[in-house]
Amino acid sequence: MIERILVATDLTARGERALARALRLRRRFDAQLTILHVVEDELPEPLGGRRAEEARQLIDRQLHGLGEPADRQATAVEIAVGADYALIIQRADALGAGLTVLGSQRATPWRDRFLGRTVERVLRHGSTPVLTVKDEPLADYARVLVAVDLSAYSRRALELAARLVPDGAFVVLHAYDLPFADLVPAIRPGQAELLQSEIGAQVQALLRELPIAPDRVRSEIRLGGALPVVEAALDDFGPDLLVVGTHGRTGVAHALLGSVAERLLRRPQCDVLAVRAW
Repeated sequence: MIERILVATDLTARGERALARALRLRRRFDAQLTILHVVEDELPEPLGGRRAEEARQLIDRQLHGLGEPADRQATAVEIAVGADYALIIQRADALGAGLTVLGSQRATPWRDRFLGRTVERVLRHGSTPVLTVKDEPLADYARVLVAVDLSAYSRRALELAARLVPDGAFVVLHAYDLPFADLVPAIRPGQAELLQSEIGAQVQALLRELPIAPDRVRSEIRLGGALPVVEAALDDFGPDLLVVGTHGRTGVAHALLGSVAERLLRRPQCDVLAVRAW
């Protein structure tokens, strides 16, 4: 059960889509929702104060337009001043949020180069699962693609996905590679099939531990690098939610995030849920 949700909005259309999805999730899980907008701390005091008041008024109008009642006992609005990603992480931790909801990244790479990628920084330095919203939420999630590597990271991602979309249809995807397959001609053709069978058994063992009915989940084991395999599967299955486990901040741990999740988030085909194991 998700009891507390934090949604951070930059007041753009991206932010409003994230807010709309967060409201859907709040209603579905009867959760407490906190809406956060961060005002740049470099603004002069009078201008910063006006921005904060204007932001609160705009959020109220957006909530009204999304059908949220005026007496919002389960929804709080916070305006903070500072660095956006740091405050998002701080408030998520302070609230004990089970989920942080953000809009998808800007489509203008030059702005990201100078201002930093808020989504990627929250993922890399925070500990709360992060849902990035690309599409207008016209319905609850129904088709979920979960990319797994059979680690604790993907196990936790699967568990959260099962709670977040209790009635959805799941495709659990694992990509595997044959090291040096092109360089070692002595590899027998049947070895790939044997490895795929062993991986399939591990995936099935993982799925048996999860609260997902067998008729709502199927597994896919595909040969290839993680990123191209996930991108091809997105085209094949057309999910409305992609779920990935991430390793964390730096070094080898950051390799998966850097090569898969961050690239997928830069040009997302659907909403993306990124979950760290710890």
